[in-house]
Amino acid sequence: MQDTSHLHIEFFSQTVEDAAATAQLGLPKFKDVEFVRIKYVGDKHSELVAPASDQTFCPERREQISWKEQFPRHYAAFAENRSILVDGTPLDELPGITGSKVAELKAQRVFSIEALAGLDGTLLQRLGPGAREWKGKAETWLMKAREGALDTKLAAQNAQMQDQLASLRAQIEAMGGKAQASTDEPVKAEVVTEGRFMGHTAGDLRRYIEATSGTKVKGNPKLATLKTMAEEVASAAEINA
Repeated sequence: MQDTSHLHIEFFSQTVEDAAATAQLGLPKFKDVEFVRIKYVGDKHSELVAPASDQTFCPERREQISWKEQFPRHYAAFAENRSILVDGTPLDELPGITGSKVAELKAQRVFSIEALAGLDGTLLQRLGPGAREWKGKAETWLMKAREGALDTKLAAQNAQMQDQLASLRAQIEAMGGKAQASTDEPVKAEVVTEGRFMGHTAGDLRRYIEATSGTKVKGNPKLATLKTMAEEVASAAEINA
């Protein structure tokens, strides 16, 4: 067993802001985090405070473990006697609430604004005079907080949409510029490079075939096919001449 006689070790819970939840919801959100505080006997200037789940090297096990695994007896003593963890927004965030009222509510195991707003019936009556007024204040605070969160969320979504539209417009403009550049370049038609129809385009050959043979060219034959057809029509015309 590890010798901790030279240390004063205590675990405690502290309310800290949940940055990720606050950013996501747009209103202050908090969570309780377990910490360890280590004081060294005889040295009032040395003290270590760290999250209980942080890793530290254990000489006995020769591996990294959490502080609560490093000092299991101290953590067990804390866990057995700790108060209920706050799940929601601390009562201190409620406008106008006093320290004494917070203490009274906590004595009744009401630790958050959400919990206060959710009380009704007998549970609400147990809070004594003025309980319904404080419940109403909690409900109003939550309603405004949710409206603010919705406005913040909609504003963020709108900003994201505007960014996407701007990016899309930039892409379209870039593509339009490339298309304009390509259309500005002169298009050279494919022509026959040898034989009696040298220099003729597909359109020229089609018109020659239809005018000479009196038959409409079907489909959209390639230049080589039209050249062959034109040569056959020309030969036939020469024979019949």
